[in-house]
Amino acid sequence: MTALPSPEPSFDEDPFATATRAPQPAPRLGVAPELDVAAATTTAFVMADHQVGWHDIEDAVTVYHWILSGTSGLPAGLQIYPTAGQAAAFLHGHRARQARDVECGWCISDLRPPRVLVEIDECAVATTRYVFAGHSPKGGETLEMLLVYLWVVATSRPSYSGDGTRVYDQGEGAVRFLHAWRLEQGLEDEDSCPICP
Repeated sequence: MTALPSPEPSFDEDPFATATRAPQPAPRLGVAPELDVAAATTTAFVMADHQVGWHDIEDAVTVYHWILSGTSGLPAGLQIYPTAGQAAAFLHGHRARQARDVECGWCISDLRPPRVLVEIDECAVATTRYVFAGHSPKGGETLEMLLVYLWVVATSRPSYSGDGTRVYDQGEGAVRFLHAWRLEQGLEDEDSCPICP
């Protein structure tokens, strides 16, 4: 899966060219992040039945990473993914640890906070929240949110100050990536967003 079908970025050979020249392809926004489809599908299934007020991006990212953590180190094709019930149990425990779990009619087990902690990138979560505050999902809520989160993480870079911090996209590039991905998937037309230039 790529962000845009063009394998090469476009460069303007003549910066003083007239406007009558044929339009150039849009510049590449970087390669789309590699998404584990099995883990994303389980995450989407669990999150569809476990929304608290609004679809929390941090919960979806945490569940996705928890699912992947159980398959790390195994060769491709031999991974055994946790079931949706196990992922839901982890989600309840994750929320219970933060004192924001709610009664669930879908899950029947006694769910306690899990001992396993999953580290996620809070800055990337914040950028993803910002992007979806103005762009409602079109291609599957969890899928799009995971893609944008992973893109923000992949495009972050170490700070020039050398203090160990990272610099993140502030939302503009992530929005452009989201639109490019939707355009490639046939989910929207160019210039279809009323709030994006």
